[in-house]
Amino acid sequence: MKQTSLVKEKLPLGSLLALSTISFSVLVTELLPAGVLPEMSADLGASEAQIGSLVSAYAIASAVAAIPGVSLTRGMGRKTLLLSLLVGFAVANGITAISSNYSLTSSLEF
Repeated sequence: MKQTSLVKEKLPLGSLLALSTISFSVLVTELLPAGVLPEMSADLGASEAQIGSLVSAYAIASAVAAIPGVSLTRGMGRKTLLLSLLVGFAVANGITAISSNYSLTSSLEF
């Protein structure tokens, strides 16, 4: 009878925490606008229908761009790609957060 040794490997907690934080941030960014359409409409001086269309167009563009985006970036290093995406994400969301102009906000979504 053979004895097998069970090796306990430590979980990479730092990496898992970073990944879960990024996932949470992206999901909140994707889901939050649906709950605050009236406030966004008032702040940007646009109708709720325009804001709803903007949110829908952003979701559709994200879905359509996912596969080509993966294909175009598969040769890049994971860390470089992740950091580049996070910087772009932070800049676009920062500008959107302080924007009071519908045209600027809608141009950032694409």
